[in-house]
Amino acid sequence: MIDATLLFAQSETDHIYSPWFPRQADMLRVVAECVAVNGAALVVKLYTKSLSDPGDGDPVNTSVSIELNAVGRSAATEWKTVSGQEGVQQLLRFRYTVTGESSNNWILFRLLPAVWFDAVVGAP
Repeated sequence: MIDATLLFAQSETDHIYSPWFPRQADMLRVVAECVAVNGAALVVKLYTKSLSDPGDGDPVNTSVSIELNAVGRSAATEWKTVSGQEGVQQLLRFRYTVTGESSNNWILFRLLPAVWFDAVVGAP
């Protein structure tokens, strides 16, 4: 069973981070499900870092996110390692930003297990 998480609205500059988890391949696809909502909206982004790096990590791709504001499921396009960029490193975690018109707004959501896959590299 996958437990749902309840988050209350914050300002757009306040973020909540998931625990770090290890990289399992070059790319991943994640599906988020909104179980219930009361006036809030959720944006999920992916962050990464090496084991030896301090801090919150760096965004994997700022143009890719999952957005929820109604009951149902939403899938992100793939987060992936991009040639010429560092991409996905050893550790990853999600950053949640919840907004609403009042601090009483909330969202109950869950992330389903990620689907990991490797990049296919063609012959030169």
